[in-house]
Amino acid sequence: KELWEKERLRLRQVKANVSSPQVIQIAGSDPGIMAQCARHNAELGADAIDINMGCPAKKVMKKAAGSALLRDTDLVERILRAIVGAVDIPVTLKIRTGWCPESRNGVEVAKIAEDCGIQLLTVHGRTRECRFKGAVEYDTIAAIKQAVGIPIVANGDIDSPERAQQVLHHTGADALMIGRGAQGSPWIFRQIEQFLEDGTFQTPRRRRAMRLRSVICASFTSFTANTAARFMPANMSMAMSRDLRARASLCRHLTQLPRRRNN
Repeated sequence: KELWEKERLRLRQVKANVSSPQVIQIAGSDPGIMAQCARHNAELGADAIDINMGCPAKKVMKKAAGSALLRDTDLVERILRAIVGAVDIPVTLKIRTGWCPESRNGVEVAKIAEDCGIQLLTVHGRTRECRFKGAVEYDTIAAIKQAVGIPIVANGDIDSPERAQQVLHHTGADALMIGRGAQGSPWIFRQIEQFLEDGTFQTPRRRRAMRLRSVICASFTSFTANTAARFMPANMSMAMSRDLRARASLCRHLTQLPRRRNN
């Protein structure tokens, strides 16, 4: 409760004036607390809960959360079952391919996730040990796609329309997640959409690019300088992608996922 009341985290909670779907991502290592957190956000109006088991940040790892959980598949299962059983909205999961290159257990975790009722799985193509260094490995994502029946979202170093097409073909994934590739180039979503349709894409003119960026900057006028600085990178990409209809297909999918009925 103390964490929920902090201003920095309160600003990330469900907003009544923001269009749906609103997906709240949670992280932790205690099944009971995470289930309570999921239930709290569902009561606030979240449309889906996403569980983060892919973050390699040291501050997260110290709490035995994020990608640290990939070493303990029994705990992974307990967490997933607790959260899925606590809410009647879709629950999704993000993981990495494993703890280290010698222990790529992404397929095992994916099977556990599907069995627990996870309805969509995002996979970053690096292990926890690799963090964000070295080349992304997409073979494990392809193996996961073959091993489970739930939708798979591929993630990692997708920074161009050409790479997006290559990743989709190589992995067979149902969708792509783009994070760092959108920073500074928020129009990448529309470029990918066009490239997948007809093999071409356009780069926005400088004037339009500056106008799009100014829209995002203006949206932070109600924030303090420090708060805006913390939130700008992630929210810039999300707001831009919304403007460019980047998340349209994923949003449609989330709204169509069946709600779970608790007996």
